[in-house]
Amino acid sequence: MTEVRVNKSARSTAVKNFVGTTIMMAQDCARRGIGKFNMKYPTGLGVSAYEFVDMVESETNKTVYGGTGCISQGVITFRIKD
Repeated sequence: MTEVRVNKSARSTAVKNFVGTTIMMAQDCARRGIGKFNMKYPTGLGVSAYEFVDMVESETNKTVYGGTGCISQGVITFRIKD
């Protein structure tokens, strides 16, 4: 019989890559003088949208943050501190 198992390290890598992509988007927006941006939250990462926002905030020392009501209908609105 064949065993099938979830590759948790691949899932972890996908989350880290998506956090990195979000930070690159924030850097690009900040360079262009844009104070907020929206992005669709992909399903299947293994973390909730709120956990994802917390990860981005943690990685950027809260210079990129979600705030109250930042998640709506699968879209996250991130804001960039001035």
